[in-house]
Amino acid sequence: MSYLILDDLEQYYSSLSQSSTNWESGANDYAPFACFMLRELTEGYRRLDYLFAINNQSTSLKEKVYAVVADSYRKIGKAEIEETLYSYSRSSIEKALGELVKDGRIAMVHSGKYAGYVKRSD
Repeated sequence: MSYLILDDLEQYYSSLSQSSTNWESGANDYAPFACFMLRELTEGYRRLDYLFAINNQSTSLKEKVYAVVADSYRKIGKAEIEETLYSYSRSSIEKALGELVKDGRIAMVHSGKYAGYVKRSD
């Protein structure tokens, strides 16, 4: 769960600060921090559920890669796809990405170190 908090450090420190206001007098309110942590916990379970769902689909790797790219609201890099589809090798994922780009189902944005993929809109 630490990666979720690291993605939202500003909100973490803000909720921590709000929760510790008036701590000295015992009049502090733990609600802001508790709400933040509950949101992060919910997001963690949502991501875990997605990982299990996508990896347990009875479809081809190419379709799983397409689903991961299509489900992303922004460009997604190869490393993130590899993390999501953890049971497949990098070369297998690269092959599937190449086929999907060739088929015109996804587009490659940039190249090299900052390359990413997006679903093509028709």
